[in-house]
Amino acid sequence: MIVHRPLLWVGVALTLLFAGGEEARAQFTEPCQAACALTLGASSFVFAMGTMATVGRMEGGYTTKTGPAITFAVAFFAASGAGLALNGNGDRQRRTIYGSALGAAGGALVGLAAESLIGEHDAASRWAATLVGGAIGVIAGGLLGTTLDGVTARRPELTVVIPPIAFPTGR
Repeated sequence: MIVHRPLLWVGVALTLLFAGGEEARAQFTEPCQAACALTLGASSFVFAMGTMATVGRMEGGYTTKTGPAITFAVAFFAASGAGLALNGNGDRQRRTIYGSALGAAGGALVGLAAESLIGEHDAASRWAATLVGGAIGVIAGGLLGTTLDGVTARRPELTVVIPPIAFPTGR
């Protein structure tokens, strides 16, 4: 019976929430096309895995078989929905999605390094810390990419002012 499958209901609810009248190709505005879609999917996967690891560590593990799947599904759809919500502004969408991917990589490295240096030193803890760091990096990189709207790279300008110097001549 479908009533006993909460993951299915969560999936149906999220699908209806993010369903729109536009075609799927319109979700990624120029110049953000297929590469953005793949990058968003990978970043959403990292975020969902990190969220699943975070909830599992905070609660001391999962008590049901569907708990991790529900956590994963909600986090994945939330992350991918955030990337899709930026359609209409292709440059901003591209910066945000690529920023989240770079943040995921950086956060995963920081999480792994931190756990290796000061953590429990077992493989499971390192893996969980890497996932949690990646999830935090997705958020940080995505926010940074979103806030860089309209920022262009310029050479820094340096103006040096030398005040006139007077030397006494002994007269």
